[in-house]
Amino acid sequence: MDTILRLLTHLTNPDVLIEYTQYLLMIILVFSFLEVIIPPIPGDTLLVIGSSIAGIASINPVWIIISSFAGTFTASLFLYSLGNKFEHKLLVSPKYSWLLDTKTFIQIEKWFNRFGYWTLLLSRFLPIARSGVVLAAGIVNFDKRRALIGLSISILLSSTLFVFIGRFLGEHWEKAYLEWGPKVQLFAVVSLGLFALLAIGIGILKLRSRQKNK
Repeated sequence: MDTILRLLTHLTNPDVLIEYTQYLLMIILVFSFLEVIIPPIPGDTLLVIGSSIAGIASINPVWIIISSFAGTFTASLFLYSLGNKFEHKLLVSPKYSWLLDTKTFIQIEKWFNRFGYWTLLLSRFLPIARSGVVLAAGIVNFDKRRALIGLSISILLSSTLFVFIGRFLGEHWEKAYLEWGPKVQLFAVVSLGLFALLAIGIGILKLRSRQKNK
């Protein structure tokens, strides 16, 4: 699994993607599918980078959106069907329990009870629980037709958003870097400095607390 993840992460390298531009649509489709099944895979990152390269290569963004949608929807349909088949047994199954743990399922079930259909409509904008939402929808027997319509809308909106962000960056990266590059670097330095001070402060407080306990 680690080897596969390293390979897939390597493929998100812009230099590597540029070498395989002719296969870009297929790469995005495969990544979009695997990102749903194996959440650590950086599917959104690839979609933004791939869209930037597609913009440079004059590939119609509609094809990128279709590829992303097809991969993501197919994987979502698979997860929904899996959850619907095994229901709550999936949470304790040695084979499938890694897809969704009981704690996460309980949290998602609360979202369904509180927000209902909106949970599915916004699922693709939940970076950690997006796959869990699809599985949970199957487990709780959420109406399949409504679930797939909600997922389709969510997938289409998120794919379109990331594709056009990537395309914009691809077309304006030089201007964006010149305008925002120094500011981003300054923000990163300041953030790291504040984080370091916070870590030191916490360390000092812990040390004093231990000395008092002694």
